[in-house]
Amino acid sequence: MLHLAGFEFSLIALIGIVLLIGIVKKNGIMMVDFALARAARRGARPA
Repeated sequence: MLHLAGFEFSLIALIGIVLLIGIVKKNGIMMVDFALARAARRGARPA
């Protein structure tokens, strides 16, 4: 995507990609945790 936008892959870009991956990973963990907690409260299955 950086190449298409005309930017070079730099250290700042690498740090940004690592941070973005971390945010997406944390969001996924939070979604699973929320689903499990809600299922435990209602006595339902997580699916």
